[in-house]
Amino acid sequence: MAFNDNGKRVAVPGAPKLEALLKSSERELMYYVHFLQCNDKTRRYISGMDYADINQIKALIRNALYKSELRGRDIDYTIDEMINSYREKAIPEEEISWLKGERRACFWFLFNVLTRDTPYNLNDSIISNNKLNTHSKSIYYSAIAWLDKEMYSWEHRDVLNEMRNYEDKWMDIKSNKAHPWLVKKEPSDITYCYTYLKDKGMGDIISSISERKAAFILEFCEASGFEYKDVIMAFFDYLHGTARNGHLVTENLMRKMSSGLSSWRSRKNKDGYSDLHFDIRDENIPKLKELQKIFRLPSRKDVVNELIERFYEQYNKS
Repeated sequence: MAFNDNGKRVAVPGAPKLEALLKSSERELMYYVHFLQCNDKTRRYISGMDYADINQIKALIRNALYKSELRGRDIDYTIDEMINSYREKAIPEEEISWLKGERRACFWFLFNVLTRDTPYNLNDSIISNNKLNTHSKSIYYSAIAWLDKEMYSWEHRDVLNEMRNYEDKWMDIKSNKAHPWLVKKEPSDITYCYTYLKDKGMGDIISSISERKAAFILEFCEASGFEYKDVIMAFFDYLHGTARNGHLVTENLMRKMSSGLSSWRSRKNKDGYSDLHFDIRDENIPKLKELQKIFRLPSRKDVVNELIERFYEQYNKS
């Protein structure tokens, strides 16, 4: 068999074995493409990956082997290495079936392993180098990439037990009451809830996770372009499973978010007002209350508007 390289037909070794490899199951093919992403000589030939397009995955595997420096050596050896690695190290799909088709479970799993079971020195490459292929249209295979690329701090012999422990925990967390509440929300509500989570909800979150880890997860989510609803729910699920009295902590955050959402809707629906959603320093709150009494206004929001109007009027006169 020959390979077309920039218009030239180049004979290559290993073709029969490669063609047999490309007939493997979907799970195996995903492991092989993850394997090649970890190889210094083939990594740069795998880009723009789409987990939903199995033919593209096959093409990436073929191109990475044929275009890399591996072409100058026996490709058979590399293919044997890939197959042996799959047999020895890959997590069988039946052991991770609880993640497949469970988008919510995948996000919860990633939040947990990235904050608890991943060496800190990998954080930069997870975000900067997109090590988990989070733009590749499958949160399931992004979670599997974490396993296939051995990004865990566990001993390999412990991986199956750790995964079974996570599965058991997920079975308890699935019933989180925040889920039916969140799925009914409109897109504009979700945007508000996400802003609330980042601005005000972190106080509840960092009681169960360090501020540094919470910031890392948020940066990871934003760099990955995840939908706001997925991120909010993943934080709810994380709190439910991690915090002491997690279900109570989660319900408390949900109540506060719901209250804030109701107030925001009221402001949004009020003619002539726009919601700017900003913070006021703690030391200025007593001053604001005092000015509210002096101006005899019904709310502190009205005080802010009054001050803006007075200052602007004064500014224009000067």
